[in-house]
Amino acid sequence: MPNHSLAAVSFSQDTNLSLTGVSDGDITAASGSSADYLSFSGAELTVSAIPDGSYFTLKTPTYSNALKITPSGGTATTTFNSANLSSGAVTAWTINASASDTTIAHIVSAANANAWYAIAVDGSAYNSYQTGSNGELSFTYSGGFSSSHTFTISSDTAAPTSFSLTSPVNGATISTGLPTFTWNASTAPDLSYYALYIDGALNANNLISTSKTLTSSIACGSHTWYVKAVDNAGNSTDSSAFNLTVACGGGSPGAVSAALPQPRLQTVYPDGTVVYQETNKSSSSQTETNNNATAPNIKTTSSKFFIKPIKFKTRSEEVKTLQQILNQDSDTQIANQGSGSPGNETNYFGSLTVKAVKKFQCKHNIICQGSESTTGWGSLGPKTRAKLNEIASGQTNQEKPKEQTKQDQAPPPLPPNRQSNASAITAAQKQIEELQNQLLELLNKQLKELTN
Repeated sequence: MPNHSLAAVSFSQDTNLSLTGVSDGDITAASGSSADYLSFSGAELTVSAIPDGSYFTLKTPTYSNALKITPSGGTATTTFNSANLSSGAVTAWTINASASDTTIAHIVSAANANAWYAIAVDGSAYNSYQTGSNGELSFTYSGGFSSSHTFTISSDTAAPTSFSLTSPVNGATISTGLPTFTWNASTAPDLSYYALYIDGALNANNLISTSKTLTSSIACGSHTWYVKAVDNAGNSTDSSAFNLTVACGGGSPGAVSAALPQPRLQTVYPDGTVVYQETNKSSSSQTETNNNATAPNIKTTSSKFFIKPIKFKTRSEEVKTLQQILNQDSDTQIANQGSGSPGNETNYFGSLTVKAVKKFQCKHNIICQGSESTTGWGSLGPKTRAKLNEIASGQTNQEKPKEQTKQDQAPPPLPPNRQSNASAITAAQKQIEELQNQLLELLNKQLKELTN
């Protein structure tokens, strides 16, 4: 039974409370609870002026904390109706406070453990909380008390509020595969995260903000996208879907082919001489001049498309011509979009061009192993240049090399009137190599002397 002291009521043991609609023992005031006084009116219990820092707890046979209230910054008065007792769990209660800024800490028991429950204040969603293994959830209300508030607890089955996409606008055409998507916020009080879907597949999850910039490019062409909002209980709401188109390179990969020369059968010699098969070598100079007057084109000196090696980090117009030829074949294309892609070729021989050259060399059985310095894989040696010139002029040569070796071996035979020049070039190259070897030996010798 309660002890009365200084007009206060305190409970030294659990005490049955008699309310209309509940049996004796269905609801009790827990030991340790305190208030100024209690009053009963049929099914309704009013617990007045729960002291600041003290608590009042209602118990049921099922839950030791059916409802526990602890005020801070003022006293609190709570009203409970037995009609709001369902299977031992409290579903609604009303609280008023002595000060407008009083906060009320709650512990409420619910029917299910480890489940999400929604707390509403005066019928409006306040927040969502998860019960622990004991079926209890805790929260503190600090929304102010200009008047009394009615609190309710129910299973959280409400989905986040609807929201809309903002950018890119529906039907937009964009020039990048890495767009920034933005949308309006959902107003769900317990919103957990957003998820971005592109073409029906999850692209990015657990997004906290209302925007996402892609880090992995989407392909050229048409796409759809939408966003899903998910709350703490796993309830979700989808936005409407938007359409967008990614336009890359100003056209299809084949668009560059119109700028290439008309097919002309030819033989390209290591010194850069071009001999068209419709003429003999002695009249090649005149033939080149006449044909160049009508052919559209990749412009190079004396119709020699590729007459010298091109290596990594080189900048020249030949590099742009090289990229145009490589981009004609999807197997050797530089890039799908951006710099180096069809219609966006550059004059820089970078890492993407090296990769494309390697694919070209493998595909045409020139070389498919080693490196630029050991076998010429990735650079434009004589065999690779010859194959490129065949393609540029329309010549098809299906003959495969007998073995994969460094590009610079076995060049095609020179015409008789060019053999003397070739011999002089070979001799000069040999002399340069000898000088390089001598210089290397001298440097090694000096290095040894410095280290001894």
